[in-house]
Amino acid sequence: MIDFINRIKQFPDKFLLLLLCFALLPLRALLMNAGGFDLHFDEAQYWEWSQRLDWSYYSKGPLVAWLIAASTFLFGHGEWQVRLPAWLSFNILLILIFYFSYSVWQTRAAAWLAVALLLTTPIYFGLGQVMTTDILLFSCWTAALWAIYQVLIQNQPRAWYGFGIAIGLGGLTKLSIGLLPLFLILFMLFHRQWRQEFYRPYFWRGLMITLCLMSPLLIWNLQHDFPMFRHDLGHLGTPDIQRSNFTEFLLSQWVMLSPITVIFAALTLWKIPTSQGQRLLWELSLAVFGFFLIKAIIGEVQPNWAAPAYFGWLILFAGNIEKFSQYQRNIVYSSMSLSVILMLIILFPQPLGLPKDPLFKFKQWQQPIQQLAAQVKDAQFILTTHYGMAGELAFYWRPHLPVYLTGDKTRRFTQYDLWDSVQQHVGKTGIIVIGEDKQQRKDDGKPLNLWELPPMLARAFSHCERLNSVVAKSVNHRMIRVLHGWRCENLQEIQWETPGYY
Repeated sequence: MIDFINRIKQFPDKFLLLLLCFALLPLRALLMNAGGFDLHFDEAQYWEWSQRLDWSYYSKGPLVAWLIAASTFLFGHGEWQVRLPAWLSFNILLILIFYFSYSVWQTRAAAWLAVALLLTTPIYFGLGQVMTTDILLFSCWTAALWAIYQVLIQNQPRAWYGFGIAIGLGGLTKLSIGLLPLFLILFMLFHRQWRQEFYRPYFWRGLMITLCLMSPLLIWNLQHDFPMFRHDLGHLGTPDIQRSNFTEFLLSQWVMLSPITVIFAALTLWKIPTSQGQRLLWELSLAVFGFFLIKAIIGEVQPNWAAPAYFGWLILFAGNIEKFSQYQRNIVYSSMSLSVILMLIILFPQPLGLPKDPLFKFKQWQQPIQQLAAQVKDAQFILTTHYGMAGELAFYWRPHLPVYLTGDKTRRFTQYDLWDSVQQHVGKTGIIVIGEDKQQRKDDGKPLNLWELPPMLARAFSHCERLNSVVAKSVNHRMIRVLHGWRCENLQEIQWETPGYY
């Protein structure tokens, strides 16, 4: 075994990285197939965006839709085709983390330990498995952070160009990348030796690159009354202690970052590093994490929002592992192994007989939707009440039909409110579909809670006939959700309610 490891060490790092990246692609496809994962509704939503390419969209930039469109154009329709850009983006993140860590620590061991930490951290590997904006943001964030390090620590002013590109592409993905340049500028203002960067042309050229790359998004939002910015400002919201999920937020970070590893990392990194470069990474990570910590105190924060904050700490922790005693290193390595086991439990809970599947929202969409579709052949459109259901219906309904969202003052605006209205189908026959999540409740044989057609939807048609409801169950026969459907004739001219918030 030792001889084998020694032989592996003799291979060039570039070769080993490429080998790892290539191996991860079929592994991810195998995990998705073995776990029975259909598209999550966010993935399905982004796929539908990709069918209507634009310069931006309601809640996110256009990059996620552009990449899905390119992948499905090249490889066809399917789940892995939608997710392929995310898998490739994770591989780019691996390469960035490796060379960034080597730049900081100047050792191969630290670089490979950083890669190992990234691979065994549940939130990073998990979000790299699915096609959402998070994994694209991670790659752009890490590239921008490395560019900052090159400029301020390694005195490479031309790295501002790379910073501008990374922030610009990140802005086309998710506006939260703006936190990085925001805190960076504050740090530069308060550090005398870094304030000189404001007088260099490279900084302003990098800024111009960012603005040029983001100009399509900015122009689109200007033309549509800034829905993307309104949506993000809605996340900031007004302080509301009653909505605080501070404890839940901390627990979620602790679990998703690997419990034992987090403890060791906290004990290692609680002191501010003495090296200027390491201190820069430490302080930027703390600033971003602190922002979300305060946000969790005064409101709601989703577990994935703070994930970019940890890349600087991950690199610092990787380098410090080399300084540990052999006993301490063994504990860290064991912790990484336990993290892999934790991820496998989350991906495959059925063999263990767990009462709930934490990833049930990824499962059992295709089959029940197609069972519902088989009951009616003459419909010309689909109408539903939630954007998540709309995306799943658009992706899995066969033959494909256009999907629309009902007006409802209790829901938020979505991309569907910016597209053509269902009113263009007045006089035609459509399908109404409403989903009912059961949160993995055991099927005890009791009658299903069959929904009545909401009065607003009943008024929208001359006549509606109920279809047989379809039950989606997991492999261990636990109920996941119920899909209720109606075939409705002669859509009427009605005034839909306007969504209540962004």
